[in-house]
Amino acid sequence: MSIFALLLSLHVAKGECLPPRPNHPSSPVGASAPALGFVGMEIPLVGPIPEPLEILKTLDDRGLKATLLVSKDWAQRHAEFLKNAASSGHEIGIWLSLKDDVGMSGEFAQEPQLADWVAALRQSRKAIRTVTGQTARTVGMSILPNLGETAAEAMAFRAILPNERTVGDRPRRVIKVDQAKGRARVIGQGRYDDGCGHLLPHWSPAGLDRATHAVARAEWIRIGLPAVDGVGPMLSQWLDTVVIPHNWPIVTASEMAKEVQRAKDRPLRTPPPVAVAKRVSPEQWMTVAEAVAETSTLPQYPATHVNLTEAFYGLVTLAASDLPPMPVTLGHLNPPTVSAERELSESMEFSREQVSEMAVILKERLKGQVPSIVAIGSQSVTAGEALQLLSLYVLKRPLISTAVSNPKPFSPDFGWGSSVGL
Repeated sequence: MSIFALLLSLHVAKGECLPPRPNHPSSPVGASAPALGFVGMEIPLVGPIPEPLEILKTLDDRGLKATLLVSKDWAQRHAEFLKNAASSGHEIGIWLSLKDDVGMSGEFAQEPQLADWVAALRQSRKAIRTVTGQTARTVGMSILPNLGETAAEAMAFRAILPNERTVGDRPRRVIKVDQAKGRARVIGQGRYDDGCGHLLPHWSPAGLDRATHAVARAEWIRIGLPAVDGVGPMLSQWLDTVVIPHNWPIVTASEMAKEVQRAKDRPLRTPPPVAVAKRVSPEQWMTVAEAVAETSTLPQYPATHVNLTEAFYGLVTLAASDLPPMPVTLGHLNPPTVSAERELSESMEFSREQVSEMAVILKERLKGQVPSIVAIGSQSVTAGEALQLLSLYVLKRPLISTAVSNPKPFSPDFGWGSSVGL
């Protein structure tokens, strides 16, 4: 199972956006947003997959719980690990192999009967109860045939987690079987659309950004975590800069099933117009500053995927802070409304105190709109000139204001662009 959020009932506010490019595991995550609904984290554990000690420690250190989906053979080989995981509050569910457990092994194989499904679920549930002392209430499988759903319902599973794509299912309570008092909820993988229409095929900070996009735009999210070494620092960064600050409601599969039941009679939540803010790293801000500092005509994009309006807000934020450069989160921002003319007749040098004071005042007054004219002490400069001074300030170079032209002086936004998140 990949990192990508497995979505259901996804309704996305369409808009132009660019997907983050695949990046190095040590790169910072770029997207930050609150959750629209509930988020579950799953770890499938089958075959030779090792114990996910690093991931569980990362989650345990932050008080977050995951759902471990284990095959009966894996459970028997890793009994002590599962017992400890269960005692830490993680949910231990079943992973049902359609080939090994149910006998669906080929195109011409005999179709399993309901009794075969029930027997396989009972055996797996018994193996997990023997190891952990708890009764598994969640079952995952690659696809969900009708008989598999019927068997899980009859045995009162609370959550069924299929991996196959559905067509935008909302999590649902399946129909009762022969008056059985079932409690199964199908929490399936619905239509995936993050607003850009892109998926990334590997575990990386960019893949975590995709998950953040999904969480901001859909109510019921499943995120698969890989049981491999080396992802702890990456996962820690994402949890500490995105998940925990935004207080995502991280729940186990059984807990999500309860929330599904509570929400069955209310309409789906509508994603906000700007669901995901853009988060730009300190290294990118230095690239922006270098591109702007010495030019006579502003570049339309001083860094990849960063326009001039975003550059202005980011450099104001950095210059107004006494702290070292840090990531800056960008929301909805608008460009200058007027292409102002230069008021200074010649080059003029300013002090660091003057530019710092300008940045502090701008930080308080921007409110999502870049001004056309900016005051520095008793002097006034254009937005482009102020942007260049901010770049020089961040780079710790002499603060000399010179004439600066907009990249597209005759376009409605003069080439500055707007920011609507990611």
